This record gives sequence, C-alpha cells and structure tokens, in this order.
Amino acid sequence: QGGPTGGPTGAPFTSGPTCHANVQFGCAELSAAAPAFSLSLVEAFESFVALALEAEGLVVSSAVKFPVRLQTRRADHVEIQTHGYEVDLVGARADGLVLATVKSYLGSRGVVAEHVTGTTTNEQARKRYSLLNRPEVRGKVVREAAKLYGYATSQVQLRLYVGRFAGKGAH
Repeated sequence: QGGPTGGPTGAPFTSGPTCHANVQFGCAELSAAAPAFSLSLVEAFESFVALALEAEGLVVSSAVKFPVRLQTRRADHVEIQTHGYEVDLVGARADGLVLATVKSYLGSRGVVAEHVTGTTTNEQARKRYSLLNRPEVRGKVVREAAKLYGYATSQVQLRLYVGRFAGKGAH
C-alpha cells in the first residue's frame, strides 16, 4: 500500500513536497459569517485547505489516524500505551507527502500559539496539539506515514493550517 498506488482509504496517490518532519504554519483569513449552505465552518475551512493542497498538485484524502506507541510516566514499572494521532488531510504527489492538521476556530477566540508550540502551562491545551509540539510524537507519526505511503521521512511535510489565531501578538 501507499506511494503511487494508494493510501489507507484506497485513494490513488501520486505524492507531495519535500521537508524533514518540519512543521509549517499557515493562516488563511476567512469570514466567520455562516455559509449559505449546510457545511459547518470547520468543514468549510477544511474543504478550503483541501482545495489549496490540490492547487499545489497534491492528491488529497480525508483524515487518517496513525498509531503511536509511547512510554507512560509510571515510575514503578515500564508501561507502553498506543495512542492514535489524527491528521485531518493527507496530500500526496510523486515527490512527497503532506500531513495537514486543520484548525479553523472561526467564530471563537482562535488558536493560541503557545498551545501549539507547547510553551503554555496549561497541560490540557498543550495535549490538544501533541502532534505538533511533542517531537517524539511528531517523529513517530512522520515515520509511520512514510512507511504506510512508501516515502522517505525526508519527503514528509507536517503542516498546520489555522483559520484564526487568538490575540494580536507577533504570532
């Protein structure tokens, strides 16, 4: 499976851009007004991102969950748990693979940059973005995606698309 023949959903892939497990941050300004059709703002923003990926020549599929085995923080014995980390969109073309996490947060405060980077003291908020702010999780997801779709890890790019950032900082 994977590579040019298809992904886990059976969608044919040709593949995406090159990068070594780097996280790219993108922001698109969209109106928070309700759309005239039945899509929610989250679905509408995800569709917008999918179209942008297709404009880059990528074949795009919907969400994929990658299993990641991590050691727990137990002090009395070693314990390994498997957690699923989901990327919202997968884009592929011959030269690489894009794993896209999409957060619209339109009509709300927005994405807090410190939560994404992991520099917050709010543990629950930090965990929401573990895929992006925990290098061991990010690395394992990139390796699993590369293996699943038939790419080198250097060909896998992890991206975050944000509809709205919170605050008025330099983020």
